[in-house]
Amino acid sequence: MRHLALKSLKGRKAYSAIIITAVAAAVVMTLFSLFVADSARLKLDDSRLRLGPDLAVVPKGSKARGHTYLSKGPPAEGAVPAGTLEQLGIFSEIEVATLQKRLGAAAVGTVQATLIAFDPSTDFVVQPWLDKHSTESFLGRDKGLVLGVRVSAEGFTAALPTANGKSVGGSLLATGTFMDTAIFIPKPSTEIAAEPSWILLKLRQGVSPDITADRLEVNIARIEVLRRPEMFKTISNQLYVLVEGGAFGAATLLTIVGVLLVIGAMFTLMAHERKREFGLLKALGASNAFVFKLVMGEAALLGSVGAALGAGIVSMCLLCVHTGIVPHEIPLALPSSAVVLWNILAAMALTVVVAVLAALYPALAATRLEPYAAIRNGE
Repeated sequence: MRHLALKSLKGRKAYSAIIITAVAAAVVMTLFSLFVADSARLKLDDSRLRLGPDLAVVPKGSKARGHTYLSKGPPAEGAVPAGTLEQLGIFSEIEVATLQKRLGAAAVGTVQATLIAFDPSTDFVVQPWLDKHSTESFLGRDKGLVLGVRVSAEGFTAALPTANGKSVGGSLLATGTFMDTAIFIPKPSTEIAAEPSWILLKLRQGVSPDITADRLEVNIARIEVLRRPEMFKTISNQLYVLVEGGAFGAATLLTIVGVLLVIGAMFTLMAHERKREFGLLKALGASNAFVFKLVMGEAALLGSVGAALGAGIVSMCLLCVHTGIVPHEIPLALPSSAVVLWNILAAMALTVVVAVLAALYPALAATRLEPYAAIRNGE
């Protein structure tokens, strides 16, 4: 049967090439959608963190002094009342809360740097801005201080050899905010909680910053809440909806449906042209099961070749991007080689199944042919 299937496919190279190409395209599209969706989600997570906190809880009166956390950092005067962090714990809208405390200022070269204590274990504001080298080496409070982009390590060493007994442990990228001229000193929350300058909040997806800010100000005494512009939160939410809402999955589904139709049409045409062949086989004693297996075997063979071709194309593209041969802007979300291999094998199996299912109707139609009528119609 295998020899007969190969001989038949070689005699219909155009049909075979179309089917193989369609299956390969399905594998490429499926894996492309998967990797791009994961990469886009990773990029959005990173960008969302870099937007800063959704809300900042500050001492009463900070608004009246015109304080804005995006430009000025923690208020120079006053402290958030002790116990505020515990009160924030009852609000389900809050995903993460982290403390910071202004410790003063110091001249570092030509820069008047602000000293700020923060807790790396809960921080979601400072560490997303670490440069690449610092991201790889900075592990928290035991690795030292973090310098803003305008605070040079040489100037810091000359002005302040250590701060709280710690040396430089990381540097930030340019943010365009007060962080560029800040020195962040790692401390545990227990040391900051007595008199925090502010508490920074990250809200859960879909939560309104304005409504949450109003609730906090009504229910917690002696605090005010500074708000990030709603526009940034809305854009972030809409982008998450695009990724999580199945846009990439819908594209993959449409591709698979298209492949199903193409393969079904090709096998239908092939079966129509091979009526005489099937009639002769049945006249010579071939059973309906033999004819069915012949057509399905051809579909499985073409599907396997196409799936292997598509997987090869994707593997080469990933290798080129990973080695830097092809530049790219979106970081590839490839957690491990084993996961990548599993995804490729799953995509291959899916498309082979689709190819076999597409050939099901033509195969059944071939088994219903009467030998004599098929031979006459095929002449």
